[in-house]
Amino acid sequence: FATAAVDKIVPADYELAVKVLSKFPGSESQAVTYIQKALQTDTVTANKISYMNMAADLNAKAKNYTEQLNWLKQMTALKKDISNRDYFFLADAALRAKKYDEAIIIGDQYIAKYPDQLFGYRAKANAAIALDVDSTKGTALPAIQQYIDFLMKDSVKNAKLIKAQYYYIAVYYADKTKDFPKALEIVDKILAIDPEDSFAKPAKEQLVKALSKPSSPNKTTRQAPQPGGTKPGGSPKK
Repeated sequence: FATAAVDKIVPADYELAVKVLSKFPGSESQAVTYIQKALQTDTVTANKISYMNMAADLNAKAKNYTEQLNWLKQMTALKKDISNRDYFFLADAALRAKKYDEAIIIGDQYIAKYPDQLFGYRAKANAAIALDVDSTKGTALPAIQQYIDFLMKDSVKNAKLIKAQYYYIAVYYADKTKDFPKALEIVDKILAIDPEDSFAKPAKEQLVKALSKPSSPNKTTRQAPQPGGTKPGGSPKK
């Protein structure tokens, strides 16, 4: 390329350079530069899609997932129909890039287009959990329940995956909202799948113990003095 005239270089030459460079780790940026030049000279949509896919793959190998996601979005924008495979890599790249809000959007699109495919539900649930990893807000509950509903279509095959989703829900109700009856209900679902589960077994003992404690009677508390010097139950000071 250093000695060739620009007008003599065709897209296939850039493609060949990309294939050669892709064999050498650390050369991804240079290879992507050639892809960009190929895109500028090639007007065939199918070829552009191929180049963009190559750029996405190169960035994935370099663990540059944000750039991978960007190239995948450019590629799918040119396609008349986004395939199951396309959505899989879009969702996966968004998760790896920690673009969780975007992963949820992609997950919704994936589910709408391919409702019988597991990964759309998984990607959406994982992204939602990542946005509320300690279950403080409970915002992942709808996505997790949607994933569970899908998995329940084959509860035997998906038993381990279903159990894993219940952990977040159980922690949310037990630790965050203190809704012990609801937490116990979820823990029982885990134990129905795995009676010896190392999380659910002791959790049930603690929840049963908590629920068996009598409610503490309300203690009469002294009313705090009111602004302006008002005494509890009395009249303002003069």
